[in-house]
Amino acid sequence: MKRLYIIILIFNTLCLNAQITNTPLAGKSLDDFPWFQYINNFQTDDTVYLGIDPNHFPNLSNQIISIFIVESRTPDSFITNPNLEDVRGAAQQVTISGTSIQENIFMLDQSYLLEYQSGSSLGVGYDLIIDADNNELLSPGDIIDGWDINKAGFYKVHNTADIGPLVSIVDNYYNENEWLNKRIYFPENIESLGELPLVIVSHGWTYDYFMYDYIGEHLASYGYIVVIHANDVGNGGPSATHSASLTTLDNTDHFIGEQSSILNGVFDGHIDTSRIAFLGHSTGGEGIVRAYTRILNNEYTPDNFEPEDIKLLCPLAPTAWLTNEYVDPCFTNFHLFSAAADADCSLFAAPENGWQQSFSIFERSKGNRQLTYIHGAGHGWRLPQWTTGSPDIYAIKCRSILWHGVFLQNQGIMYFCSC
Repeated sequence: MKRLYIIILIFNTLCLNAQITNTPLAGKSLDDFPWFQYINNFQTDDTVYLGIDPNHFPNLSNQIISIFIVESRTPDSFITNPNLEDVRGAAQQVTISGTSIQENIFMLDQSYLLEYQSGSSLGVGYDLIIDADNNELLSPGDIIDGWDINKAGFYKVHNTADIGPLVSIVDNYYNENEWLNKRIYFPENIESLGELPLVIVSHGWTYDYFMYDYIGEHLASYGYIVVIHANDVGNGGPSATHSASLTTLDNTDHFIGEQSSILNGVFDGHIDTSRIAFLGHSTGGEGIVRAYTRILNNEYTPDNFEPEDIKLLCPLAPTAWLTNEYVDPCFTNFHLFSAAADADCSLFAAPENGWQQSFSIFERSKGNRQLTYIHGAGHGWRLPQWTTGSPDIYAIKCRSILWHGVFLQNQGIMYFCSC
């Protein structure tokens, strides 16, 4: 009997997959062509719109349909239970008319009131459904934005410049090898949180690992373990990038491998080694990309993680001493921060000096990539030495870094966002 049930479930899955259309629906209206932009992130009080072109769905022309906003579910969940329950209390009925998308852009009632925060997540996911036959079921002929095992149709997100819901604490770890010294931020209630993403922070030349507390505090409040480590940057220059990269890798491998003993084992069983981000500043910024390239080139073989576990490289105003033979982000997710008032490493710092042209590393990236250019910020923004400029820079930087939770929290929120 159990085998028969499984066969029927598989058959129903194949049939439903074949007859339900999965396509973008959520977005915002535009004043000019193409008239509607499909997006999947909406801020706390944004109104969500549905846009559909009847030329693509002629069977809906002149039909009354029901629009459902439901809590995001997996395809298997819909197959097991196709009942639709609108989070607003009731579905919204509209009529598809005309021959263009301009005539079929619908403001979704009360969408600005949707929940946008759940625990330490960056947002709340919803699926948007056109119930073509108005039977309050997800059934053949219906259209869904969100038929995906990994992501929702759209998300309501909160302002991640605000401190997160978790209390972050910090402790220092000291080793007889000074380059394994670490300053570690983590949620106070880590024992109850399961496995958490790991962020490794590598400082630059003339800086130290006590200068990046705001990053650790902020990310830990959203459920990250943040390790800010002593970095062997020597006397600067190309050799510093090489040595710093080894320190980044050694600290990552050491922290994971010794989790049962570091700080009395508080991290034991709570590190998700499949979700690692490398974040580095200045020499440390180039160093983290060099570290990743070392693994790809078989120059370094870690014992406790694989190259595919590094979900993000995030250099902050990095140097650019080395060629792509040694520093290549390749296909991993990459986000470069550049400061408009940076006199050390930026597009305008000194055009004749290649080591200052950090954009060259960005251009080598072949995967998802983003460049955030911060007006008014210098090379050491938000560090103790840098005290002038807009305080908004702190919020922008933290918010941008936090958006990378999409890589580390396995959420489908848009990979990059403008800040």
